[in-house]
Amino acid sequence: MQVSRAAALLDEVLEAWRNQLLGTAIYLYLDAIYEKVQIDSQVWETAVLIASGVKQDGKRLILGVYFSMGEQELHWRDFLQSIVERGLNGDEPIISYAHVGRLAARTALFSGIPWQRCQFHFQQNASQYVLRLSMKR
Repeated sequence: MQVSRAAALLDEVLEAWRNQLLGTAIYLYLDAIYEKVQIDSQVWETAVLIASGVKQDGKRLILGVYFSMGEQELHWRDFLQSIVERGLNGDEPIISYAHVGRLAARTALFSGIPWQRCQFHFQQNASQYVLRLSMKR
């Protein structure tokens, strides 16, 4: 019984966080990770879409988290639209990996907003083209 009450309370807190109005951010980071999730006795690879922001004072905040079956444009567009509806003004420069679905959704919703490729992923991709290990350092 106590576990059920604690879970219900946690659901309420999580739902309030998911629906809170967002303040302004000066940068918007978009990322995704994949997690295994059990649905009806089957295990699926599920994309966890994440939007985080950096405020004027330099503090980071998680703006939203969205579970989907992939990173296609439709999923990213639904996720980003939900964040816009919560008050994100869409003036923040966007930093993300150059994933096709992510870029298409960004272009559809924030066409005039500057975009920068994530430097971490850029360096990871660039290092694949270095021939010798000694050149990677």
